[in-house]
Amino acid sequence: MAISACLNKCIPWVLDTTSSEDGAKGFVPIQVENDAQKVIRENMVVALRDITDGKIFLEAERARLTRALAILKEEDGDIPGAADTLQEVHVETYGSLSKREKVEFILEQMRLTLGKKDYIRAAIVGNKINKKALAEEGMEDHKIKYYTLMAEYHRHAKELSSSRRIIMRFI
Repeated sequence: MAISACLNKCIPWVLDTTSSEDGAKGFVPIQVENDAQKVIRENMVVALRDITDGKIFLEAERARLTRALAILKEEDGDIPGAADTLQEVHVETYGSLSKREKVEFILEQMRLTLGKKDYIRAAIVGNKINKKALAEEGMEDHKIKYYTLMAEYHRHAKELSSSRRIIMRFI
């Protein structure tokens, strides 16, 4: 209980815990004014993630902190680092997260792996999404995002296939 209370006290120092207009809650890093504050915020997120490591009762908080760390890395232009950070968490096994939050997390993993141009992993991550969950009421925006990301993946697969056919003609 002490760890949980400490975490609940510290999370608002680094994450915006209010809901935004798109429903995002709890994983958006707070805005900072200078580079020194930026470094402190990132170090605090990493420290809080370390505290939550391996604690089942804090798995939702760890997932949110991990997503925030990925956002920070992406803001710094480190897309591969952000993708690798999100890949550490297997959110689909977390019982404490809502179905919507799990789908959002997996879609973010998929988006970053496609941004990293890791198409094989993107396909694997895309298969983790339950199509029944996407068909539920209120999940229309996630369904659109999922099929947009899958279209991007399939576009790459088609380009790769056509390139192979061209190469085979010359062999």
